[in-house]
Amino acid sequence: MSKKIGFFGGSFDPIHLGHLHLALEIAERHKLDEVYFCPTGQSPFKKEQPPIASKEDRRAMVTAAISPLPQFTLLDLELRKSTPCYTIETIRTLVAQDGQNKVKKNYFLLIGEDALEHFHAWREVDELVKLAPPLIGSRDKKSLVKPKGLKPALSSSVEKGLTPIPIMEISSTEIRARLQKGLYCGHLLPAKVWDYIQQHQLYRVKNEKRS
Repeated sequence: MSKKIGFFGGSFDPIHLGHLHLALEIAERHKLDEVYFCPTGQSPFKKEQPPIASKEDRRAMVTAAISPLPQFTLLDLELRKSTPCYTIETIRTLVAQDGQNKVKKNYFLLIGEDALEHFHAWREVDELVKLAPPLIGSRDKKSLVKPKGLKPALSSSVEKGLTPIPIMEISSTEIRARLQKGLYCGHLLPAKVWDYIQQHQLYRVKNEKRS
């Protein structure tokens, strides 16, 4: 017996409807049994820009966002680490843990096409693609950002995961900017996440303390 598991990592600062949309579309089209949402403690690409919300708040927001979807699961392996997190290390940890189980899990890396620009710089990307072939949410084949700096065979493997889906133009950066201005964001976030942000007064301007 085997299962197809999607691995969706990111800062999720905060998690928004675009994240859920991409995960749902890819999961349904590739018939994934489950998707792990893995908030990173600290991205190695954003050492100078750590997440604004705390690990605890981001864990709570992801949990709230995916709660209506039983095939989505929070994976907090990276939140438990105090050092920058590399996807290849997390995937290896999962594979090692699964070696003790009877159910074989085949992992797939879920990413948006915007991540392809720097995909070649990911740690041990060759091994990562072997352990968790990427499934890329893209507008269409013509608009796909070609992965740079990859070996031809690896590039071909990446392009096989292209999954044309309707794209929701939402970004966590945009949401944080709106929240700092006191603007409404309920149209961009799951209702439970919007309620959590309001309740805990997250993403206020830096010189304004939480009450």
